[in-house]
Amino acid sequence: MRNIIKILILTFFLIDTSFAQLSKVQIEIGTKKLIAEIAETDEEQSEGLMNRQVLGKDNGMLFIFEEALEVNKGWFEQNNIKVGDKILSIKRIN
Repeated sequence: MRNIIKILILTFFLIDTSFAQLSKVQIEIGTKKLIAEIAETDEEQSEGLMNRQVLGKDNGMLFIFEEALEVNKGWFEQNNIKVGDKILSIKRIN
């Protein structure tokens, strides 16, 4: 459970059209869902969400290493997601 919580990292970064180019997953946490692109390669992980123009309301990035999910600042609070909440599912959508 700690590992699941560790992947929840807040950031202020924005996203651009490259969001459409990476694989994406739908993540369900409690009653909320978000779409996250997957940063799998070293290059994708290094770039993260830097240099992005727009980040959708319920979008983020999932990094394939121990601590890994970036979303808009305040998303967790706005959606009442707290430490200890479980990710119910992660489904690849492309």
